[in-house]
Amino acid sequence: MILLRSPYILSVGEVANLGFCILRLTINSASTPQYTITKNAYQFLDSNDNEQGFCSFDIAELCRDYINNIYLDLANSPGTQRVSISWSIQKYSAANPSVLIGTDTGSDIGINGYTEFSEGLNSDITTDKILLSDRKIYLPLNVRTTIFTYESGAIVDNDVSSTATSISVLGGKIIDVERIRECKYSHYKVSFINKWGVLQDLYFFMKRIDSTAVTNENYKANVLNLLQATPSYSTTSHVNKTFNFKGQESFTMSTGFVDESYNPYLQELMLSESIWIKKSVGSNNPVVPCVLKTQNFIKKTSLNDNLVEYTLEFQPANQIINNVR
Repeated sequence: MILLRSPYILSVGEVANLGFCILRLTINSASTPQYTITKNAYQFLDSNDNEQGFCSFDIAELCRDYINNIYLDLANSPGTQRVSISWSIQKYSAANPSVLIGTDTGSDIGINGYTEFSEGLNSDITTDKILLSDRKIYLPLNVRTTIFTYESGAIVDNDVSSTATSISVLGGKIIDVERIRECKYSHYKVSFINKWGVLQDLYFFMKRIDSTAVTNENYKANVLNLLQATPSYSTTSHVNKTFNFKGQESFTMSTGFVDESYNPYLQELMLSESIWIKKSVGSNNPVVPCVLKTQNFIKKTSLNDNLVEYTLEFQPANQIINNVR
């Protein structure tokens, strides 16, 4: 499985007398390739003075254009956004461009995740894996969610029931579920696309503070009416007028007391391109697309900080006044 937020390079290496290559890239089993790219080979002489050539194509961004991240309720309708990918690379001779030397083919699935620098180039997922960066999650009482795994070349939904305190996946690997009872504050569910390209629910259990910021422009209006025998103006008219109002809500939320297992989740939340927030009390509460305003955080540990709690600032991904045209 290819994580498409990071480069994924298909290469044709050191082919004798290679002149150019043609990549045909097909996404989601389309009847014709969405991309056909011709690229001249880089040519060089090997140690025996034989002419060699190689060619490479980065397909990650091309495939990623076909993924639309949408919100799904992991408690009721879990799923992932992914694409099927197939490709062929035709290799043509430098001496005679009409001569086909050979064809390389391949296929895989792509998902909107990323790899880290330390993992190196083309670090895809080839073995069974839990698509979660720690082995512990926090949930409110009587709340369900879904944990995704990659098994035998497919993404599998693993249901976490409303009463579960642990879940076994991949033939015996345990993920602990700690249930939080918080009576004073309403908890909020933050759903985001994590490092592995799947949705993950993260809960904030403590205080939320809301605020509103407004900007506008102004000008001085002429309210004097000279088109009458006796010039006058209305004393209820605005001389200083404002226009182009823009209002933006924002809010801070606290995780409550957690442990170090939240650190990788918060890091992935800060790197996520798609975030949704829902107040979890009541099924009719709206899902709000949001952006994370907090740009950095210090990773706390129980050794250094004793109690671990984080406060992050979010804002809805839209202004208060509807200006969608």
